[in-house]
Amino acid sequence: MKQIDLNNLSRENTKLLNDIYDDLINDYHKSIDSIYNIVNKKSIYLYLCTTLSRNHNLSNLFINLCYLELVKILVNKDNIKVVKCRSFEQKILIKQYFKKLNKNINVEYKEILNDKLKRYIAPSVDFLRNIKISLRELFHRNKDRKLDNNKENEIIIIDTFLIKSMFKNGVYRDRYYLGLLQNIDDNTKKKIYFCPTILINDDLNKYIDIVNKKENFIFKFDYLKISDYLFALFIPFFKNSFFKKKIFFKEFNISKIIKREYHINRFHSSTFQGVLNYLFFKRLKENNIKVILAVDWFENQPIDKGFNLGLNKYFSKSETIGYQGFILSYKYNLHLVPISKEVEAGLIPKKICVIGDGLVPFIKKYYSKLNVKTAPAFRFSYLYNDQLLNKTEDTNYKILVALPISYSQSYNIITQIIKVSDSINLEYISWFIKPHPSLDISRLKNNLNHWPRNFELTKENFSKSIINSNLMIGGSSSTCMEALAYGIPVIIIADYSSILQNPIPNNVSKNMWSICYSEKDCINALNRFYKIKNLSKKKFRNEILKAYFNPISTESMASILPLK
Repeated sequence: MKQIDLNNLSRENTKLLNDIYDDLINDYHKSIDSIYNIVNKKSIYLYLCTTLSRNHNLSNLFINLCYLELVKILVNKDNIKVVKCRSFEQKILIKQYFKKLNKNINVEYKEILNDKLKRYIAPSVDFLRNIKISLRELFHRNKDRKLDNNKENEIIIIDTFLIKSMFKNGVYRDRYYLGLLQNIDDNTKKKIYFCPTILINDDLNKYIDIVNKKENFIFKFDYLKISDYLFALFIPFFKNSFFKKKIFFKEFNISKIIKREYHINRFHSSTFQGVLNYLFFKRLKENNIKVILAVDWFENQPIDKGFNLGLNKYFSKSETIGYQGFILSYKYNLHLVPISKEVEAGLIPKKICVIGDGLVPFIKKYYSKLNVKTAPAFRFSYLYNDQLLNKTEDTNYKILVALPISYSQSYNIITQIIKVSDSINLEYISWFIKPHPSLDISRLKNNLNHWPRNFELTKENFSKSIINSNLMIGGSSSTCMEALAYGIPVIIIADYSSILQNPIPNNVSKNMWSICYSEKDCINALNRFYKIKNLSKKKFRNEILKAYFNPISTESMASILPLK
């Protein structure tokens, strides 16, 4: 009996899936547009729901529709009787399609009890988490920190995050805007207030005291009222009217699928925080605080949309900037690239700043009228330090394997690399494994058949690790672009059975990087990169820096802080 296992696609079908993804993006955006037309400013909450996020980490809708299209093609080509799915939601979608066509195809998904329980209680868990966040923030409110609206009412707000890893030995180290304060005048510096989303659960007052000693911070919970938290908590119970109308993807009615997804995710923390961001700017306006400029760390998530919606409504004459201080896969992370409906709804800042000229076309892909400029690559300013390139020559060919935070991606990468290592078995190759700090490397090693003796875990920071390497192997991380900026060739390991998350823009010359779907692809790429001379690497490094990593300069600073 012939079957399709969506968890274990062939190399050819994985490539076909990625082609389908490319072909269906416009159809997906038409479906999203139709939802925006139904919502039509009825509720700020609906604008911030995960269904409209276009973020595959928050909504699996488009990914599942791509798998459905793959199944349709394969079923038409062969006498398929069984389809094995990757998730329960995928099973529901594909079953609904075959039921419509009266096709007798068995659609399977083996869901373990733990996952089934999580699916049922997810909304309750999210709601309780939001209550916990509300109580924590209300507990830490301090009216004495509120700005004096007579003396300090002209401010610049810069969106950021507070996480524990930014604190070491009682010292706060910013990781988002490195060098910004050191390259502006004192008058502008006095106006800047960092506005954090706090990802710390315990000893919060201790961390607040540390940051306030070093820089100006404004905390949203000092201005939000109890009624604001109640509104953000309970509005999901009331706003679901857009389900009454039919929503289509091409000719397929996806209304039930959307309703189901909305029900599961309606209390998602990103939506909850987005509503609070919107209300925060309302309260600033009521407190007569004049926000003359605001910079959003712009990932175009629901939390960002609430931030910009509040700014555009309550500070409509102020300058608003969305800063993308990173490089990720724009094709996979559709949400990073705004669409016209998001602009019309007031969810997008007036200007978007990227960190290199080579990135501008990607941000304008779905809406060419966007105002897109370039700004400094604050997080990557160390790339211009040529002294770091002075490394001692080694007879061994060193390969750095950078494992991302995703366990499944890391497992796929390391299993492929083990196959390559076992196949070539060359003594002059040294393998260094650099896991993401949040990846459970012990769990990963325990689930492998074997861990090669020539694999060495490295604890060096990334810049030092990559400089001392001859080649980097990775997946979806921005470290791939950092490696290219050092003139180090890169191999991207494609995840079997999934959508490719290649962070290297397609306008980067492929002389120094390659996508590999198999062990054979990896070996061929390794042999090709082994022959590249240092002179070519240096030239390529300069090209990458110029196009994708703006240095901090007077000109580039003017884009992100355009003050007269």
